Amino acid sequence: MLQEERLNDPETSLRVALDGWQAKIWTAMPGKVQSYNAEKMTCEVQPTIKGRQRAPDGKITDIEMPLCVDCPVVFPKGGGWLLTFPIAEGDEVLLVFANRCIDAWWESGGIQKQAQLRMHDLSDGFVIPGPFSTPRVPTDVSTDQVELRNTDGTIKLSTTATGFKVKGTLEVTEGLNVLNEGGAADPFQITGNIKQIGGGFETDGAVSAATVSAGGVDLATHHHGGVTTGGGNTGPALP
Repeated sequence: MLQEERLNDPETSLRVALDGWQAKIWTAMPGKVQSYNAEKMTCEVQPTIKGRQRAPDGKITDIEMPLCVDCPVVFPKGGGWLLTFPIAEGDEVLLVFANRCIDAWWESGGIQKQAQLRMHDLSDGFVIPGPFSTPRVPTDVSTDQVELRNTDGTIKLSTTATGFKVKGTLEVTEGLNVLNEGGAADPFQITGNIKQIGGGFETDGAVSAATVSAGGVDLATHHHGGVTTGGGNTGPALP
C-alpha cells in the first residue's frame, strides 16, 4: 500500500486520484518514425518518452510506450496547394493527440460521429514533422532568411534581400519565364556555367556573349584557311 493511501487526509486522497486521472490524458509528445505510408500519408511512430508502470507492491518501472499507428501526417496546405517532403524511418516528429476519436473522420472525411467514446487516447495521434532533439539540430540555419534545405545544408533555396538564391543544381522541366512587374519578359543574368545534356537551344531574340566557341573554335578569333588574301569577302556560311 502506498504511503498516501495510509494517510487519513481527504485532500491528499483527492490529489492522488486527480493525478491518476491526469496521467491518462495524452496531449502531445515527441516520437520517432518507424515507418511511413506515402499513399495514405500516415506514420507508425514510437513515442520517445517512456511511460511509468506501478506494480502492486508500489514499485515503479519505466517502460516503452506502444507504437502509435495510422497517424495522419500534418503537411502545410491550403487553397488546393500543399508542401510535402520525404519522411524517413528515424525522423523525429511531434505526436499530437486529438481529444476525441478520429477513426470515422479519418476513414470518411467530413463531419462524423465518434466511432468510440474515448478521449485523449494514444490511438488518435497526428504527426507533425519538424522538432529536433539537441544532438540532431542542423547547423548553419539562417537567422534572417527563409530556407528550404536539406539537413546538412548542401542544397538550399533561400530568400535574399532582392529575391531567391539556389545552392545546388536547378532543373527546369517545363519552361522558364522571367517577367517584370508589368508582365513583360525581362532579361536575367547567369554568372555561372550553363550545361545542357541533350536537346537544343532556340531563341527568337538576339544572343550576346563575350565568347562563343564550337568544336573548340572561337568565333571571334578564328581564321579561314585555303583562301587568297585580298579586298574581297568570303561567302556566306554553308548550311
